[in-house]
Amino acid sequence: MYCNNCGTLVPDGTSFCGNCGANVAGGAPTQIQQFQNQKNVVRQSEMTELENAIGYFGQKRDLFKEYDLVSDLVVEFAGGAKKSLIVWGAIIFVAGMIALFGGGGAGSLFFVLPGAAMIAGGILMQVNNKKKYKYYLDEYVRISGELMDYYNAYPNCPVGAEYSNPEILESILGVLKSGRADTIKESINLLISDAERAEMQATMQAIESYTASASASASTAAFFAAANFFKD
Repeated sequence: MYCNNCGTLVPDGTSFCGNCGANVAGGAPTQIQQFQNQKNVVRQSEMTELENAIGYFGQKRDLFKEYDLVSDLVVEFAGGAKKSLIVWGAIIFVAGMIALFGGGGAGSLFFVLPGAAMIAGGILMQVNNKKKYKYYLDEYVRISGELMDYYNAYPNCPVGAEYSNPEILESILGVLKSGRADTIKESINLLISDAERAEMQATMQAIESYTASASASASTAAFFAAANFFKD
């Protein structure tokens, strides 16, 4: 028979469950109790699968953290450097040139030179931003590829690649242990409902659009981006 509390299989005639200590000597289980027993057995099996997955993917915990950091930098530099420095530099430079040719004398250079410096600085920022974007995008693709290879090497993984971050797996397991869900799928759905669904989808779509135009191998990169939305 099974424990009515945790679903653990216990020998017939046992008074207390060896797993949770619940009293199991209350006689034959009712139909409702049998149904609950079955749910508990499924939940226990799902928790065991998650614990095994956490042990496996936990070995790459540092790489998942690196992925999170690099993905944030990709989004940051994908927007491009601000052009305000170039715009204001151009305004100041033009104003100085007008004053200079209008007879403003050497004093006009106090506008021309800073304006030119601001324009040059803005251009350098644009170039530097593009270099950083390319660097972090390459790192993003490299790390996600390594994580995907590691995921594919795990036989019959109980979750999709986007949920393989050990922090997510621990969150899924926590929901199951709390009794709010009986299966991994139900637990994931609860986590998604608790998270900012719209924000998560928008961010993942943005990452996909940034990477799709840069490299075909980046198409899998956003799989692991969901991690950010299940953290405390």
